[in-house]
Amino acid sequence: MKHKTNNKIQEPNCYMLHATRYMNAGFTLMELIVTVSIFALISTVVLVRNSQFDNEVLLADVAYDVALSIRQAQNYGIHVLGQGTNFDNAYGVYFEAGTDATTYKLFLDLDGNYAYSSSPEETLETFTLGRGFTVARLCDFSTAKTCDSELENANIIFERPNPDAIINTVSGGVTRALGAVGIELVTPRGGSRLVVVESTGQISVSRLEEAPAGVEEVGI
Repeated sequence: MKHKTNNKIQEPNCYMLHATRYMNAGFTLMELIVTVSIFALISTVVLVRNSQFDNEVLLADVAYDVALSIRQAQNYGIHVLGQGTNFDNAYGVYFEAGTDATTYKLFLDLDGNYAYSSSPEETLETFTLGRGFTVARLCDFSTAKTCDSELENANIIFERPNPDAIINTVSGGVTRALGAVGIELVTPRGGSRLVVVESTGQISVSRLEEAPAGVEEVGI
């Protein structure tokens, strides 16, 4: 008795063949380009955000350093830090504004005119902002917390026993008293902070907003 032999060739499973080819294919060039582009975009966003955060931190540090320097002058004036046998002179901080204004002065008012006279005898310490920071503007905040009225310079002076600040600006040899002054500090990257000094002696670090709301203050 003869056995019949089945000579029919079994056709391959099309689904399995397709899956095998797909698994062996790997990344195409287009898929690789898209993946690398997405990774590069995410990395760029993270780096930019981190750089902005670092800039904000440095700017805040510089603003608080300036505020503490003014507070130092106030302490010197109130607690009668004398030079030699003289305990009657006032102490102050002098600022100039401009693109190259990278320093400010702590001074002793030897001649009693409530203004810095640029003499070496009056200059106690010169502070440097560093890292490209500048005193971009000095703002007259006597009536409003907006920088509509800009100043060339500002003296902030403290004289015992009063903790209040004597604030003025000198232009053309004329001294003009101020009720408050805003010292705007900027970085090369465009950020800014304000150090605001009131005639009451209050010192605060502020952010000058473009909106009419003015500034948001944090006391020192």
